[in-house]
Order: sequence, then C-alpha cells, then structure tokens
Amino acid sequence: MVTYTVTVATGSQWFAGTDDYIYLTLLGTEGCSEKTLLDKPLYNDFERGAVDSYDMTVTNDIGEILLVKIEKRKYWVQDDWYCKYITVKTPSGDYMEFPCYRWITDHKEIELRDGHARLSRDDQTQIARQHRRRELEERQKMYRWKEWHPGFPLSIDANYHSELPRDIQFDSEKGVDFVLNYSKA
Repeated sequence: MVTYTVTVATGSQWFAGTDDYIYLTLLGTEGCSEKTLLDKPLYNDFERGAVDSYDMTVTNDIGEILLVKIEKRKYWVQDDWYCKYITVKTPSGDYMEFPCYRWITDHKEIELRDGHARLSRDDQTQIARQHRRRELEERQKMYRWKEWHPGFPLSIDANYHSELPRDIQFDSEKGVDFVLNYSKA
C-alpha cells in the first residue's frame, strides 16, 4: 500500500466553491486507483479560494501517473465548481501538477493531464493518445460555428449567452465591475 497526497485548489471567483461530492481517481501506467471521495469530516471542503489536501491510499502499484480523473456528483442542489489545479505528491516525494482552470458544472468525469507541454508525437502511451483524441473531439463539439448570414463572418453556434460553455461566458465579477465603472463614468 502506498499513499499519495492530493491537493485541490478552488478558484477565488464568486460562487467558485461547491458543496457537491468530489471524487478523484489516479490513472497510471500500471493501472488505476479506486475512485476516492475527497472529504474531511466536520470540514467545509472546496470553499471559494481554498486549497485542500487529502491522503489517498492505493493498494496496488499504479506506476507513473498519467491522468487524474475528477468527478462531481450532486449533494443537494446542482452547484457549479471552479477547479484551479490539482497537485499530487507521489510516495517518492515528487510533485506533479494537473492544471484545470475551468468550471465543472454537471455530473461528468473530467480527465486532466499533467502540466508539461507535449506535442502529439511525444505521447508514448495509448492512454495519452486516447485522452488527446477525446479532448479534441469534445472541444470540436463544444466550440462550433454557424453562418449567421451569407457573406458575413462566421459566429459561434449559440442563440443565447446561457447556451455558451460556462468557461467562455462573461464572468459575473466582470459584469459587476463593468456596471460599476459605467455608472461612475
């Protein structure tokens, strides 16, 4: 049995925290850990601006960590969460950072790669190649274009602000700042 220390950073934006259940799975070259609920008893996890650490015990050797899977499940009401990053301290003392910097809005599993920049030709494992392909397909579905009118530039395929992915919507803090500055002017 080996223990990994997982640190999760929540964004500092308004309403970035969550009360939902957050599960984490480590995926390595030799296997994967069990899905683990990140929760400290009698502690309010994943508050706005918080950096929380958890110990994950893994029974089998999973090898070098390739991906981290995060899953958010509803606790009481649907509650969006902004995850900045996740760091994993391995039993050997090495640190790996998995940047996220996005809103997790519904019940789905998100896979994160470590923060090292790599070209597609650098992906040595099948897991890394599949992850890159799935991420590209997901982004092609999410960010699609439509022709508004012949001869005009293409526009994003959404009729309302709420139809856009949460990560590219105009931030509520920016909206309040805009209104305040406008009223001062």
